Amino acid sequence: MSPDRRFFEVLTVNENGSLDIGSELTPEVAAKGRAGLPPETRKEIGKNLLEKNVFKSNDTHEEAREIVENL
Repeated sequence: MSPDRRFFEVLTVNENGSLDIGSELTPEVAAKGRAGLPPETRKEIGKNLLEKNVFKSNDTHEEAREIVENL
């Protein structure tokens, strides 16, 4: 999610924490996840993002952590 709360497809999380992004997603598509991607894989990807500290604020990081835990 961008700072202005727009959703983008994340293609790669680089070692330095930067992201390679794809197309913009609607909130509905973002909530449902990529078609065919099992929940376990989505959770693992979320955990990887959290480990790389890609979020600028602690509040956003905490919000993301809660979302990943509930996948």
